[in-house]
Amino acid sequence: MWGIVFLLIGILGFLIYWLGNRKLGRLLFVAYIARAAAALIHQYVFILPAGCCDAFRFEANAWQWSQYSGDVFLELFNPSSSYVISWLGALLYSVFGRDMLLLQMFNVFLGTITVYVVYKIADEFLEQRYAYIAAWLFALHPTVIEHSAVFLREVQVILFLSLGILYFVKWLKTNRSLFVVNSFLFTILSSFFHGGMVFGILVMAIVVGGVILSRYLRALETTRVKKGTFLTTAVVTVGIVVLSMQGLPELSTVGDLSRLLAAEQAADAAGTAVENRAHGGAAYLTGMAPGNPLDIIWQAPIRVVYFLFSPFPWDISSITHLKGFIDSGFLIYISYIMWKYRRELWANDIFRYLFYILLLYVFVFSYGTSNFGSAIRHKSKFMPIIVMFYGLKQYHWRKE
Repeated sequence: MWGIVFLLIGILGFLIYWLGNRKLGRLLFVAYIARAAAALIHQYVFILPAGCCDAFRFEANAWQWSQYSGDVFLELFNPSSSYVISWLGALLYSVFGRDMLLLQMFNVFLGTITVYVVYKIADEFLEQRYAYIAAWLFALHPTVIEHSAVFLREVQVILFLSLGILYFVKWLKTNRSLFVVNSFLFTILSSFFHGGMVFGILVMAIVVGGVILSRYLRALETTRVKKGTFLTTAVVTVGIVVLSMQGLPELSTVGDLSRLLAAEQAADAAGTAVENRAHGGAAYLTGMAPGNPLDIIWQAPIRVVYFLFSPFPWDISSITHLKGFIDSGFLIYISYIMWKYRRELWANDIFRYLFYILLLYVFVFSYGTSNFGSAIRHKSKFMPIIVMFYGLKQYHWRKE
């Protein structure tokens, strides 16, 4: 019942927004309808491929946990596990009662809000035409829609990563220290739902450190340090001090981050992850697991290619595989754009830094994935970054 109620509230809300903001409102309304329709199909017609297994387990835990209250319920919130989304679902169930469509509509709403955030990212540094196209590509991406229609944690991962990227881009443009704080916080929140997302902070921190250093070097000539640069330095320093005192955390899927600092332990962790996930008819590169740091280096290009572009035509044996093939085709197209405009990408700070973040994510997840079924799911996490590179096409028209 409550699922239908919130479905109708969402339709009315986004329709009203459309009346006040024609272009962006239409984008959000269509995005919402597409996700809501997929949710209704999943609930009443047939189970979507992404809506089984993990989604069922997350929902079952949410119902069970909703029976608890007080301190016991609070203790169930554990970012080092994979069930933070179940805790949120339990919170909804404790208020409204058990209704699986309600949890789906929760994700439908968050997925639609993410479309808005993706547009805001693109609007920060792309021409408006290309900002809208990037947002539409994200809004209508089949895998992203499917994950927004079922009770999976991908929606929360993508939303918080998108917010982290938005504030990172804002900081690059304005040098306001608050944006750095927001960027790190939202990326950390993303890692609560999937620990691998924390690696984005590594690139962000390196970029922030490099930019700050260059600004201090320029300040030697003018003997003036801008307030934003000083405040950002303070923020980064405090973060380093806290980490040195508390140690690196343990996160879901990734586990104890401190073990990844040693090359041998990192290779062992990568090898274990590869072997554990190389199963089923969609498995690839079976038997090729890294055993030492050198293996990680030489295997990386192969694993990245399989992660990004599988399933290949000869791998297709079902409708689900065909969906993955379409997804890979889209990535091939974006990769072509990135290659064609590689000089423009390299010359633009924002594009270049987004590429660094995407590259690290792809590298890390290529070692945490050994079948193209999981790869399809994981690649959707980075779609807010990937669609930004469509904006490189704006340089074509400038050249004309």
